Amino acid sequence: MKLKIGDRLIKAGVADEAQIERAIARQKARGGRLGENLVELGFISEDIAAQFIYKAPPPITSLKDTGLSQIFLADLLLKIAFYHSIFSVRELIDLIKIPPSLINDLLNYLRVEKYVEIKGGEGHLITSLNYTLTESGRSRANVLLEQNNYAGPAPVTLEQYTERVCYQTIRSIVMDEQIINAGFTDLVLKNDLFDQLGPAINSGKSIFLYGPPGTGKSSVAKDIANLFKDEIFVPYSIYTHGQIIQVFDNVSHEPSPKDTGSCDARWVLCERPAVTTGGELTLKMLDLNFNPVSKFYEAPLQLKANNGVFIIDDFGRQLISPIDLLNRWIVPLETEQEYLTLYTGQKFTVPFDVLIIFCTNIEPRDLVDEAFLRRIRHKIKLDHISRQEYLEILEINCEKNFIKYHQQVADYLVEEYYLKHNRPLAPVHPRDIIDHILDYARYWRTEPVFSKKTIDMAWKTYFIESVGSPKSKKVPL
Repeated sequence: MKLKIGDRLIKAGVADEAQIERAIARQKARGGRLGENLVELGFISEDIAAQFIYKAPPPITSLKDTGLSQIFLADLLLKIAFYHSIFSVRELIDLIKIPPSLINDLLNYLRVEKYVEIKGGEGHLITSLNYTLTESGRSRANVLLEQNNYAGPAPVTLEQYTERVCYQTIRSIVMDEQIINAGFTDLVLKNDLFDQLGPAINSGKSIFLYGPPGTGKSSVAKDIANLFKDEIFVPYSIYTHGQIIQVFDNVSHEPSPKDTGSCDARWVLCERPAVTTGGELTLKMLDLNFNPVSKFYEAPLQLKANNGVFIIDDFGRQLISPIDLLNRWIVPLETEQEYLTLYTGQKFTVPFDVLIIFCTNIEPRDLVDEAFLRRIRHKIKLDHISRQEYLEILEINCEKNFIKYHQQVADYLVEEYYLKHNRPLAPVHPRDIIDHILDYARYWRTEPVFSKKTIDMAWKTYFIESVGSPKSKKVPL
């Protein structure tokens, strides 16, 4: 999929098509943005690249910039106005997310059609005038709301969305050893594990984390998501084939407090998304969700996760089979785009720019065969740990919770509850045991203490015994 910056460079005569194709090929192999790759190949200078790269979606200066028709925007404005007895241009700016000059043009058009009328105002500025819907306007808005209830910010077009996702691709982020090491300060990982995680993250493709229960797979996945510190623009919604798809939501996206300055307000500056799902995942959640009442769509999880991380925890424990789930993504993982289908049967492509992380404690070959596993780029095993690593994690968790660490108590924990019973040391246990100690301290209204007594109490409620078996093996919940 060719990036729009390439089209602009060709049009300006700065680069030719062969150079753009060469840079795209290098981008896929090495990562980074297209402009950076053109510079690295010596085709353009850094100054030229900076001139053609839009850091933020450029501000709307005309109706053409929206990619939408005047009638569509006028209808959207009518639906928004329907919920306000009196409204002004100033209020509409925040609701429809287009500039005042364009709103004023739409209101003039609606006045000519006798759908709105002026109801006075404060001052002489156009933005301070108050408007209201006429009877004809309310009747028209009712008809429109029956067609679909969407009455929010103006959507971006599918073409605009595709261009933006390609520009801010997660594969343009390159992380070195120093960044990776600093991102896992709460975990104690072996050096060879860091060396596996770094290239896997930089691939921007897919990672398969597997191993016994309690080995920190979910924690590692979350820390990977937290490594991405830059921000991206997410649209409120997308318009394609006459339909609206709502993308932005406050659960999947974390808006940035930064001032975006003068840019297209139909986009929200957000942290790179990190969407997590577990055993509740179904194939339906990966398709467009058409609401028959509101009559517009909600984006599937992977679309909300675009330019970010999508974590599938407890892989293999979903209601759908692992093979069906992987079948759904075989083509997107390879082509970096996927097909979505409207309820009308109309299909269209969207970018698939997601770092997918599968986490499972099930033996991989019990889930899928070797052919499927090859489709997942990086497979990384997290296993039980050594005594020294366990003690390091224990000390970190004590320090993090302002509990004084005692080496003697730590040795007692390891020897009494692990070595004596030949129980493997799991990285997640120290965190959970300290959490139990904190729970007891809150109940007793005392300061939490790391002692043999609190260790014994925590252990009793952390592990369970099989009912009716006096010599049963304890396992953590």
